[in-house]
Amino acid sequence: MDRLHAEILKIIQSPEMQERIKGLGMQPSVMTPEQVQVFQKAEIDKWAQVIKAANIKVD
Repeated sequence: MDRLHAEILKIIQSPEMQERIKGLGMQPSVMTPEQVQVFQKAEIDKWAQVIKAANIKVD
């Protein structure tokens, strides 16, 4: 996991990737694996509440 994170970090921090990310209208950011885990859990919880409140069902 540490090696994968280090390699992804190198890619994200490259000038080419920074420009590409910005060109898509996104803000480049770097998170630790732990921060990614917390972010993903928060997103799942948030969207689960939206889906439940909107009574969205799978067809």
